[in-house]
Amino acid sequence: MKRQLYLNTCLVLFALLLSLGCSNPKQDWQETEKLGTIEAYEKFLQKYPEGQLADGAKRKIEELKWQETTNINTVEAYDKFLQEYPQGEFNEKAKLNRDLFGIPPEVRLEIEKLISKDPKIRGEGAKRLGQMGTRASAAVPYLVGILGDQEQYTTYQDEVAIWTIRPNVEAEYALRQIGDAAVNPLIAALKHKDPVVREKALSALKDITKKDFGEDSIRWQSWWDKNKKTDE
Repeated sequence: MKRQLYLNTCLVLFALLLSLGCSNPKQDWQETEKLGTIEAYEKFLQKYPEGQLADGAKRKIEELKWQETTNINTVEAYDKFLQEYPQGEFNEKAKLNRDLFGIPPEVRLEIEKLISKDPKIRGEGAKRLGQMGTRASAAVPYLVGILGDQEQYTTYQDEVAIWTIRPNVEAEYALRQIGDAAVNPLIAALKHKDPVVREKALSALKDITKKDFGEDSIRWQSWWDKNKKTDE
């Protein structure tokens, strides 16, 4: 009886060792990719919690969850995603999508360009928002947010370089066109640590209000509180 028990135990241990020995991370990864589901990548992580493939599985899970979130497309869904991935690859997009609910689609489209990695796209987005004028008032915080963006890009006409420009130049122009709705955020920007932001904010303020109180945000705010339109 003891001998039989001993043999059974040995067989179980041998089978376990054999299964472990046959484990092939690369092969399992290929099978996981074929399935391409969150559940499949999570199972892979349970089996292989460390290493480059594990990192790849984590990225794929985040990508798939982001796809799910955008398909649901609600404020609650974006909040949930941000709680799970507060520093993730799609963090900025999730915050933007959450914050842009209720904004006209044509305005939202151009705001989304302001977070592009391409300075030309950021500049073009800002320029288009400026062309919309007061209709783009919802874009003010995002335009103020790129007043320090000095990454240059070149514009062309008939394959000939015309001039180089920066996104913050287009952002300043857009804020001027939007007008009164931009004043309070621009006054707040006068306190920014970046002198370029302060310079652009002051330039836009002077153009909108036809006043000049320098970078004195307190004087600006006092004057604006007394002189802004009642519907502002």
